[in-house]
Amino acid sequence: MTTPPGNIGPYTLISRLGAGGMGTVYLARNPGGHLVAVKVMHQALDGPAFRARLAREVDYARRVPRFYTAAILDADLDAEPPYLVTDYIPGPTLAAAVRRGGPLSPLEVLGAGVNVAAALTAIHDVGLIHRDLKPGNVILSPTGARVIDFGVSRAIDAELTLITGPGLVGTLPFMAPEQASGREPTPALDVFAWGGLVIHAATGRYPFGRAHNIENLIHAIARRPPNTDGIDPPLAALIHAAMAKDPDQRPTAAELYQEVITLPAAAAPPPARRLTHADMPAALEQTTPAPTPALDPPAQPPPRHPRGRAPRILAAATAGVLAAALAITLILVRGASTPRTGAPAAATTRPAASSTTDTRPPLATLRTTGAVTAVRYAPSGALLLVASDTAKPRLIDLRDPTHPRALAELDTPPATAAAFTPDARILATADADTIHLWDLSNPASPAALSTITSGQIHHLAVGADGTLAGGNTAGVVHFWDITDPAAPEHIGEFQTQAGPIVGIAYVPGNTFPIVATALAAQLRDDTGTLTGAAIARFDEITSMAVSPDGKRLATIEKDNSIHLWNIENPTIATEISDALGPGRAAAFTPDSQTLTIAATDHTARILDLSNPAALRTVTTLNSNAGELTAIDTSRDGRTLATAYQDGAVTIWPAPA
Repeated sequence: MTTPPGNIGPYTLISRLGAGGMGTVYLARNPGGHLVAVKVMHQALDGPAFRARLAREVDYARRVPRFYTAAILDADLDAEPPYLVTDYIPGPTLAAAVRRGGPLSPLEVLGAGVNVAAALTAIHDVGLIHRDLKPGNVILSPTGARVIDFGVSRAIDAELTLITGPGLVGTLPFMAPEQASGREPTPALDVFAWGGLVIHAATGRYPFGRAHNIENLIHAIARRPPNTDGIDPPLAALIHAAMAKDPDQRPTAAELYQEVITLPAAAAPPPARRLTHADMPAALEQTTPAPTPALDPPAQPPPRHPRGRAPRILAAATAGVLAAALAITLILVRGASTPRTGAPAAATTRPAASSTTDTRPPLATLRTTGAVTAVRYAPSGALLLVASDTAKPRLIDLRDPTHPRALAELDTPPATAAAFTPDARILATADADTIHLWDLSNPASPAALSTITSGQIHHLAVGADGTLAGGNTAGVVHFWDITDPAAPEHIGEFQTQAGPIVGIAYVPGNTFPIVATALAAQLRDDTGTLTGAAIARFDEITSMAVSPDGKRLATIEKDNSIHLWNIENPTIATEISDALGPGRAAAFTPDSQTLTIAATDHTARILDLSNPAALRTVTTLNSNAGELTAIDTSRDGRTLATAYQDGAVTIWPAPA
């Protein structure tokens, strides 16, 4: 966590909470000692027009009562830089609570519905429309549900529009028909979103299901009734009224509030919890145990066997979620150019790597069509994603690594990149123009959650805070918030100005990833600012790997060399003998003490890094399968996977 800069105005900054396109947010104490959230605006946004717009936003937001929202407490728009002070509201979002613990109980659903209806009443009464009400914008605080993020709010008076921009505004799964078709917004669209939000809280479902493309979802929103199966009939009837296709037929927020507070709490037990990743071994045991070394075709998905929902206390201590009522999403992350110098800026040592001391046979070999473009282990180590340039991505069951079994095929074009979230619940895959997000609650039957339109994304990584980073061939890195994976939000981008992206990886404790381009590897702080000089190239970088402990970076270069860098002090590099290159891929083991690299002879070499001055090749992996294209190691330290140009994927025992 980045150390905050002391004080701003009368507020003492304690720690950095996060950053977005508009500014950096800090946990702080006011002069009375109470916790608040302070948002310090990016200097790049400064200017008379920005400050004038911000003043209008503050004026409108201050009119909303704070009981069910996050209040604006203070603002100094003349400060350098300007800043806002809001309530700091701890607690999980509704999206996170449902994702981690399943649907809420009937009583919890009613409580959230009442509070959100009250918040909408207050918002509409001052002349605002929220326009992006969704589970990710509702905090389940210790005092009840609170509505946050007026980042796309709009004044009902068209002359006082707060946020403008091209295209649709809002989050599609919770949009009203008129909003999805681009018609003029009215307060009725927030009422429609309330119905979808309550469905999600009560069942864990989205109101119109999950669609593989935007057109199907928009058609469902416009034509189909919402799915309220399993919801108590009186509440279901109110949801249907709120989600009437004709906005004139919906109740107002005030009428909705009066109706929902009179509903009785249902006596029925809550719906069964969806399978989580922790349930995966039990779920897989229900499948037909027919080991299949080939990836084509995949095994049939097993039947679902839901288990009872574990009890959850909504007010349990969690990491605080910032509730800044004016968190405007602007597509801007500070970037910086990288020096294009031919000579390295770092000193280099070149130890001699000792000869190979061990060879070993593989545990299993799989085959797919085309060249393998990616192999990625899920954090558990029991699941492997395989992607090639001609076949659909496949998920492989590796609980028994000697008998890997095709588990599921993802219904997408061939993937160029893939990444799992740290909790392994969500998988992101990228093809030529789209990123797909998948629900892996049941890995044998992955469910499509949403798609993101993107261009030529070849590298993906997911941070611990739920940020998805994607790098493209034009040298641009994009960022999306996928904490609500059904409704991902683009939150920023930056241009490296240093060639195509060849690697992205998050370092533990840092919210901004390391980004490697063909010309340099760039280390940035949590705000995206370069920390000192970028790691200079010795030759064109083709790939990179970051150790799990966040201390080492390996850059693989076109001149057959591989350099090891100390991330904390990136001024000295250790060069691995060029006889081992050119590596198109490399991967560290979970203990960060060994590195697997591709060698010129089409073998993979496992290097012992315990003594950087005398690197030692401890194992050679030779599958006689041709040129290596990808390497990954399982997070449990049991196996590693090497992939090849001819479509082979080989599973090996990890070094002892």
